[in-house]
Parts: sequence; C-alpha cells; structure tokens
Amino acid sequence: MKIISNYLKEMKIATSGFYFYIELVVALIIMLTLVLVVPIESNHVVKEVIFMNVDAVKFEELMDQKVGKAYNERVEDYTFKLKPATLTYTDENGQEIVKVFTDKKQIVAKCYETYDSLTGKHNKTKYFVDNFDDMLRIAYQKKYIATEAWYEGDLDYYNNILFGYETNKYQNVVKLGHGTLDTKIIYQEMQNNSNNQITLVNKDTLNNREAYVPLLLVLVNGLLGMLVITSYISVDRKEKTLEALKVTPLKVNSYLISKILVSLTTIIISSLIIVFPIFLFKVNYILVLLTILSMSLVTAMLGLIVGSYFKDVKDSFGAYMILALSLVLPVLNQLVPSFNPNWIKLIPTYYMLESMKEALLVNPDFIFIVMSDLVMLLVSIVLFAFANKRYKKVLV
Repeated sequence: MKIISNYLKEMKIATSGFYFYIELVVALIIMLTLVLVVPIESNHVVKEVIFMNVDAVKFEELMDQKVGKAYNERVEDYTFKLKPATLTYTDENGQEIVKVFTDKKQIVAKCYETYDSLTGKHNKTKYFVDNFDDMLRIAYQKKYIATEAWYEGDLDYYNNILFGYETNKYQNVVKLGHGTLDTKIIYQEMQNNSNNQITLVNKDTLNNREAYVPLLLVLVNGLLGMLVITSYISVDRKEKTLEALKVTPLKVNSYLISKILVSLTTIIISSLIIVFPIFLFKVNYILVLLTILSMSLVTAMLGLIVGSYFKDVKDSFGAYMILALSLVLPVLNQLVPSFNPNWIKLIPTYYMLESMKEALLVNPDFIFIVMSDLVMLLVSIVLFAFANKRYKKVLV
C-alpha cells in the first residue's frame, strides 16, 4: 500500500510539472503527422537494372506481356555515366566474383515503368542494358537491384545479383531461387488468383503508415522516456528530495518504484495516443502494451542509472545523448536497410524493435513476443538491482 500511496503522490507532483507533458505532446504531434502526412501506401519506386539475354523479338514480347492489371510502359531512355570501380558480387553458384573496371563510359539504357497489379500505381522503374558487365556497374554504382534474365525453350528465368550491401532478408529470398526461378510459375499463379496476388507472399505485414509506429514507439517511449525519468531524478536531487530519504521511513527501492510507475503511466497514455488512431481494433492491445512496458522498463532503468551519477539534468544530458545515440542505431538500420552490420544485433533496441513490429501484426508470433518480453523483464530486474545499490550509495 505504501508503494501505491507514494505512486499517487508522485503522480500529483508529476502532473503539476513540465516533464510529465513532454512525452504526451510529442506523442500527439507524431500521431497527427502519421494520420495527416504519411500515406498508407508507400510512394517508393524500386529501381532495377536488367541484362536480358534474349533476341529483340522476344524482348518486345516480354515487355508487352500483361499480368492482371500490371503492365510495362516504355519511357525515355536514360544515360548512365559509369566510373572506374572494383566490385564483388555473388554468382548463381554462391561464389564471390571480383571484377575491376578501370574505364569511364556512358551507357544508354532502355527505360520502362512498371505499374502495380492491384493499385495501378507506378512502383518500379526498369533499365535494360546490352551486357552483363554494364548491368553490374550500374547496379553497384547506383545501389539498384541487378537482374540477369534469359530464355530457354519456352521458359524464362532470372538471377538477382547480390553485392553484399543488401539486407539479410533480401539476400535470403534471392538465394532461395538463385538461377532457377521460373517466372512463368509466378505469372500463372497471379492469373489464377482472383486478387492478382501471389499466394506465397505473406499478407500479414504493416502498411507504410503502420511501419513507422514501432520505430516511433521505441524512440518516444524508450529514449524520451529515459530522458524524462532522468529529469525527475535530477530535479529531486537538486531540490534535496533524495537527501530527505535519509530521515524518512521511505525506502530507496520504494522511491525508485514510484518514479518508474509514474514514467510507465505516461508511456501507456502516449503509446495509446500513437497506436489507437492508426490501428484502431486491428491489434491485440494486451500484447502491444506488455511489449511497450517491458521495453520501457529497460530504458527506465537505464535512465535511473544515468540519473544516479549526476546532480543536475544539464550535467546528465551529455551522458544521456551518448547512450541514446548508441541505442538508436537499430532504428537507423530500419530506415536505411543497407546499414546492417552484424554487431547491431548486440544492441537491446534491435530486439525491442523486432518485438514491437511483431506485436502490431494482426497474427503475431505469440511465443517470440512473450520470450522477448521475459528477457527484457529479466534485464530490467538486473538493472534495477544495480540502480537501487547506486542510490543507496549516493545517500550514504
């Protein structure tokens, strides 16, 4: 009961101050931005450079081919200026090949725009070149998708070339069908499907607007929440509240728990401000809130630990920024998929993001979410024990 009483007192103090409302205002701004500015469907256009090893007649036949509502439209040729380069790519046998190009040259590529089979929107631009090396150089220089296509008998095939900067998911998909994927199977599947969709595609994904929510929840409720709880502690230290614990029956751990509960209350409200207008009743809110709370507990503990070393919020800001910038790197990985070093998986926010993305799906992986939440809870307990020890030492 003492913890509840302390929590209510802390909530009263927090709601009369400035820091309590920072997170709520930021959450409201984010929600309005997502709803009013960010489109549900992405306007991103994929760029692909293709070496099609077929004769001119077959080429025109393939370009005129329609699949459902999807079609290719010829547009103006595009000129690429190629620079000298040394590149490494993986061939259809999984072998790494190194190629060195020392010359500068200009390449004129035939250009086609492809329109989506469902929406009719322009979703891909294709550049066709006359030889394999030109395809490699353009794709490597521009970071485009590189595809080699050919025709055998009455079947057409293709290879996607890997350079090593692609995401792991994309590399795995390419490796599954390296050198053997028959596009006729895909065409037939799409023609037979009443919705013109390939049934092998996982339909349980987040749309363009929804995909921003996990990133923003980690940033706002994790990193900003960490700053807020650090600020609470710094204010209490400045006002000598912590020193007063020496002469009161209130235990240090009860004081810290009440601060954490205030922070988590703000996090729950701000999370619902962001999530509900975007997802409405599509998600399991119990799973979502459990994931948010377990994630936020870890960052709250880090905030407590940072706050234990500094007497003023200004003094702690430098340490907070270093910690926050380190934790934000997995978010950068989500925004720039080519930035995907293996060591990024050592950062806790990487798993927070993956768990948060899974929790927001219509059919989430329950076991993965629960296991992730349990791990984050265990980490929080360890960090709380350290923070409690730190504050007892500070008060001595």
